[in-house]
Amino acid sequence: MRTGCASTSKEANETFAEAWYNLSDLLDDQGRSEAAIDCLRRALHAAPEYADAMFNLALLLQRNNKHAEAAEGGLVFRHRNNGAGKSLAQRQPP
Repeated sequence: MRTGCASTSKEANETFAEAWYNLSDLLDDQGRSEAAIDCLRRALHAAPEYADAMFNLALLLQRNNKHAEAAEGGLVFRHRNNGAGKSLAQRQPP
């Protein structure tokens, strides 16, 4: 029974992560970079391995002259994804 709950919880977190990610895109399109950065951080809080969110966060940080933080995020992205990221939809379940 716990496995089902854990699985449902993980799926919910990934759904929330995608929602935060999508909101970050909308906010960035409106020129609201700081709000978009906050959304990407929330996406990563919900799904820490979300490669697309990691990449976009590093990109937005760099674009906003937060180079040290962007570089750190880029290193985490490359380390976790061996240089190539996968979106939530592309990931294979463990």
